[in-house]
Amino acid sequence: MEQKNKINITRISNQENYNELDIEKSELFLDNLQGFVLDIGLVHLNNCTHEFDESSYDLTTYYTLFYEDPEDDFQIKKSTISAFGDGEVVRYFNKEIELLIIFLNDKIKLIFYCDQTNRERIMGSLSKFSTIVKQISEN
Repeated sequence: MEQKNKINITRISNQENYNELDIEKSELFLDNLQGFVLDIGLVHLNNCTHEFDESSYDLTTYYTLFYEDPEDDFQIKKSTISAFGDGEVVRYFNKEIELLIIFLNDKIKLIFYCDQTNRERIMGSLSKFSTIVKQISEN
C-alpha cells in the first residue's frame, strides 16, 4: 500500500532522550530536505544564502545536496541518492534539536534529540512527505 510521492517510514523507535526512524532511501527525501529542516526550525530563511536553480539553501544542506563535478569543468551538480554511501552522516543542530541523518546502503536513519513538543513538530513535518508502513515499536 505504497502512496505515490511519499517516503515510507519503516521503523519508529521512541527512546527517553531521542527518536530513531528508518525511512526508505529515496530521491524524494533529498528533494524535501531543505523544506524539512526549515519547517522544524533547524534552519532559518536568513541562513539560506546558497543558490541552485533559483532555490536557496543553507550551508549544510547545500553541501549535502550539491557537488562540483571535476569531469565537467567543476560545474555544480545535484547529487543523486545513490551517491550517498553506507554510513555517511549529516548533522543539524541548534539549542533545541539535534538531527542526525545517516545514509545506509538500503535506508536512511533519522535520529533526533529534542523535547516532546519538538518531536511532535518533527513528526508533523515528516508526515507532509512520508507515510508509516509498519507497526510502530516503542523501546
